[in-house]
Amino acid sequence: MIGGFQFRLNSNKLQYDFVVNRKITKIIGDSATGKSELVATVATKDDAAMNIHITCKYEAVEIGRAFSEILYKRLQKLRTVSDVETMRDNLQEYDGYVFFCDETFPYLFTDEFAVFCKYTDSFFVICCRAKMANLPYSYKEIYQMKVSGKYHTLERVFDEYIGFPNTAENKPALIEDSGSGFDFYAQVMHCDSAHGKSNLPILLKNRGSEKVSVPNGFEMYAEWF
Repeated sequence: MIGGFQFRLNSNKLQYDFVVNRKITKIIGDSATGKSELVATVATKDDAAMNIHITCKYEAVEIGRAFSEILYKRLQKLRTVSDVETMRDNLQEYDGYVFFCDETFPYLFTDEFAVFCKYTDSFFVICCRAKMANLPYSYKEIYQMKVSGKYHTLERVFDEYIGFPNTAENKPALIEDSGSGFDFYAQVMHCDSAHGKSNLPILLKNRGSEKVSVPNGFEMYAEWF
């Protein structure tokens, strides 16, 4: 499916307006900025008394209407199947939607939901501040909600690519990994391996208050360890 389409929601009290660019859109930010209210409003869009109007290329639905305990158990049996056609045959009825959910969705961090996202030809707007390690979302599609009265829009959190820091020869970067990850970084920058993330605080403490180079001209210190 191709993104780049507008989503608009209007009600008596709320208005949301943003573009869905890729399969997964993640919305983060402070409480009481309208994230969960967006999902709740989509869930009640068919209630005539709510006077909700949605303009979108695809049908917008709250995830609970599609992903139930029954589907979860079905995916538990299917998710080890490597045949793409089999997965698509089982999930094609969920194609053509924009699914909305927040961090209260009980299956959000499961492998089964990740399979659902991967093999369903639909879009997902997820309001969640926690890391979603099970889902392959782009850093370019992480947003925070901007609010002005009843109007809600999205602002990208990471506008530019975060490049590799420029490290001096006497100040190598510390890399958590000691295997292929370290080999990769060693090709592009001067670095040492910490041999595991648990060793990072100790190694930083040993460096004292030495400055550590990071992108975009900022500097951090290890002296607080």
